[in-house]
Amino acid sequence: MLPACGGAAAPAPHDGAAAEAAEPAPPEVSEEEFDELSTRVLELELQVKNLRAAGGEGEPMTVADAEAGAEITVTEGAEGAEVAEGAEWSYDDPTTWGGTCSTGTEQSPIDLSVGASVAANIANPVVDYGDTGSATIVDNGHTVEVGLEWAGTLALEGETYDLKQVHFHAPSEHTVDGVPAPLEVHFVHKTVEGSIAVVSALVAAGDPAPEYDKIVYALPDDEAEHEVGAPIAVRSLLPEETTAYRYSGSLTTPPCSEGVSWVVLTTPLSMSQAQIDAIVSHLPAPNNRPTQELDGRVVGVDVTP
Repeated sequence: MLPACGGAAAPAPHDGAAAEAAEPAPPEVSEEEFDELSTRVLELELQVKNLRAAGGEGEPMTVADAEAGAEITVTEGAEGAEVAEGAEWSYDDPTTWGGTCSTGTEQSPIDLSVGASVAANIANPVVDYGDTGSATIVDNGHTVEVGLEWAGTLALEGETYDLKQVHFHAPSEHTVDGVPAPLEVHFVHKTVEGSIAVVSALVAAGDPAPEYDKIVYALPDDEAEHEVGAPIAVRSLLPEETTAYRYSGSLTTPPCSEGVSWVVLTTPLSMSQAQIDAIVSHLPAPNNRPTQELDGRVVGVDVTP
């Protein structure tokens, strides 16, 4: 019998076991390679959104800061999609940020009213920070950011987050009973799946924090990335006490993505006035987003030792 349509004879049955044995093992991917691939995927997704919003015209934008979204602004495109537009946002009028920044219902920062906070028997966050020998520092136009590699982890509600970077806001973004602090330090963490948790320390003028001198001495006068000249004992950047306000919020810069776990320490971080002034002088102060509505969220305070 001739093959149908005059084609060639059907191939021999496929030997699945032999083929499987011949297939090479998948390559191992390092954490650094995984981060690079994740960033590239995000860039491609944002390019697609840009093209859709522009009706298929114009040059796609890329992501300048995939870690914390610090260089991303959000607007509404033709299909209502969130569109990245590089670093075109500013603190001049945060009400113009648009996208999730305007429509979200779990936005940050918030006012932490001591009287309204709900005490919950939840475990304190566990920070396991060490020394880092590869810290970098950069003025990214919105804040001074200290990049940290293999600096330690945060254990929070059964998840383990890697510490990625530290940056500053002046005055503080979170307030307590309506009162801001002169400075707020954000410790940004991520899981390998991309979930974000931020430990926040409100700064009070008082005794100096010696470990912050290494950052003060390295504060940049340009927008290039520089090495911090000495290893940083990262745990010493936080107060000893880690009892904290806990709530679910968002990034405080565009695109204001929600689902961020916030840990705002109840114990202020003490710095000397000279240290505070030095850091603030290198920020585009004010660089704080105004507090947002709770919209029914409950703020917890961990009460375990």
